Amino acid sequence: ALEAVLPAAEWEHTLFITDSEDDAEVIEAIPGSRVLHWGTNPVPAFTGLYVPLRYTVEGKYPGCRYFTTQIVLEDLALLWLAYAFSWHYAAALAGLFLSLYTIYEIGYYDNDRVAVNYEAVPVVSEAAKSFVGFSKTKAWMWAFLFSVAGIFCARLHLFVWLYRGPFPFLFSLIFWFALLGGLYLVFYRFNRLSPRKRILLFPLLHVFKTFTFILFVPLTLPGMLLLAAQVVSISANYCIYRLGGTWQRFNRQAWRLTLFLVFAATAWCALPGGLTGTGYLRWVLILLWGSVRALEQATHKNILRFVVEGFRAGKMPPSRHDTARKKE
Repeated sequence: ALEAVLPAAEWEHTLFITDSEDDAEVIEAIPGSRVLHWGTNPVPAFTGLYVPLRYTVEGKYPGCRYFTTQIVLEDLALLWLAYAFSWHYAAALAGLFLSLYTIYEIGYYDNDRVAVNYEAVPVVSEAAKSFVGFSKTKAWMWAFLFSVAGIFCARLHLFVWLYRGPFPFLFSLIFWFALLGGLYLVFYRFNRLSPRKRILLFPLLHVFKTFTFILFVPLTLPGMLLLAAQVVSISANYCIYRLGGTWQRFNRQAWRLTLFLVFAATAWCALPGGLTGTGYLRWVLILLWGSVRALEQATHKNILRFVVEGFRAGKMPPSRHDTARKKE
């Protein structure tokens, strides 16, 4: 059959390349044959590179646009709405938030590694199990860099302090790092409790995540009410989950908005003239943001899809908890 397409006289001068052992007869006939052997899939670029928040987005909560939908549009947006408006305060909150979240992420990583020892059905994604490149040492180094940037933005007069001497800046940095150390220890203890006992420490983790920035950035009255509503609503959500309830049906975004309104009404009764001290704009923005978030969770759509498609609820996206339950 080979002679029909290639005269035998030319076989000596022919190069034949294949990746199939099925061509064994041709390989034997042509001296210049080469067989390719495919290797395993190469490791993707930057696989082992440590990047802050990467484990949270790609390991802890993979495939759900967690960085955009949760970290930026909720956790960070919440702080910008709650604390004083100013460009340097906004930058300070971003820097300090990243420093805190970098340490918070150590708790996430540790949680997934020790879950098998404390949970009957550990909820650990396959992406988390196979994740490589996480480094606690590098996390603390990045937290230091973010902390320096955040403190400088919060206290612009630190430039003057550094000119006179480094002690005020160092005191602020040490104080903030002591707080990060406290967060690390609380999360470490949290991870080593039985699931139901964790309910008691869970609110404290979110107090760290929301109220600690008051050390460097002024917290407004509506902001205080918003952060309190956030801690209570997300703690209730966690409590339902740990007690075996259907937490997916609990719209914590709507409950946060409801709690905020209840807290605001209570504060108005106690301080009739004190609620508008920061102006009406902040109240309007908080109510608008809270309503959008509640609507998005109720319809399982982002606000753009809701505007285009209407109120009809979309399909609830599967969670890593659902996946774990299917394995039971």
